[in-house]
Amino acid sequence: MEPYDAMFGPDPQACVDKLRELAMPTVRGNHDAWAARRTGLARLDTNALANPGVDRTRRELSDDAKRWLRSLPLVVETTGCTAVHASLHEPEAWIHIDSPDSARSSFARLHTSVGFFGHTHEPGLWREHDLCWMTPSPGRAFALERSARYLINPGSVGDPGPPPHPSDPCAHFLLWDRDRFSVTLFRVAYAARSGV
Repeated sequence: MEPYDAMFGPDPQACVDKLRELAMPTVRGNHDAWAARRTGLARLDTNALANPGVDRTRRELSDDAKRWLRSLPLVVETTGCTAVHASLHEPEAWIHIDSPDSARSSFARLHTSVGFFGHTHEPGLWREHDLCWMTPSPGRAFALERSARYLINPGSVGDPGPPPHPSDPCAHFLLWDRDRFSVTLFRVAYAARSGV
């Protein structure tokens, strides 16, 4: 296994099983879509380093798990928030929200005060009125302005981001306190397996 392949996680079937057990709103991401394709011949990932991980995941997932991944929506809207893997303006094109222009395009499709996205693997948030990108300090509650709207990226638990993004071997996740209208970013070291 290539080192980058190992970063995608050693147990895709267990991850799918756990998500299904939790029965919580879940969106389809690019690697979910590619690993669950009915035919796995096309290389859809522009990052060639990711292809071995997608291939391995495809081999390890059951047919039932692949069907479940294919059934996931690209966008979920629930109480007070929206979730998408990539962008709200082109969710299936796997566009990064990584510039004021891409953030503006996704804000135009946001119908809630908070939108959560991933894909870039970089934790932080966009504020709509000034298109400002901010990265809250880990472990501290960051108060959101109730009059503002936000696009928030919690980071990534299993992959700090493909090159050339800055490498951070920690797992990132975020807690949203809907009542206090705040988010807290967490950064946790873990024993990443490589060369498996």
